[in-house]
Amino acid sequence: MTPESMQAIIDEFRRELPAIVAGNDKTLEHWASRVKRRTAWLVADVIYATSVETGVPVEVIMGDQRAAPIVRVRHIAINAAHKRFPAKSAPELGRAFRLDHTTILHAIKTWPKRASDPLVKRCFERVLASVT
Repeated sequence: MTPESMQAIIDEFRRELPAIVAGNDKTLEHWASRVKRRTAWLVADVIYATSVETGVPVEVIMGDQRAAPIVRVRHIAINAAHKRFPAKSAPELGRAFRLDHTTILHAIKTWPKRASDPLVKRCFERVLASVT
């Protein structure tokens, strides 16, 4: 997202702020929907960067395969998204990855052990560098 497009969204939000404060349900629903979609878009960038870095297709990263190499890549993506967007909750990240929030929590909890592998850590750092 460019600074100009981000500014356009901020300007639009400022114009609609009085309606939000007044409790206009339609306006409030509109912005809540945009925020949810925005989370998915932001996380999609991380998933795509992970796919490019690892060569594993996006569909596989977001799929339900449990093979160790796929899980390793999926955990890189999850933890890169968590590091890039620390304010996002496990349920929000789960929706973006199409995974249960407990899977997200497990990936975050087990990350220190996975990150001890220098190849995994280097891949994680390259993914983060490409999305920041």
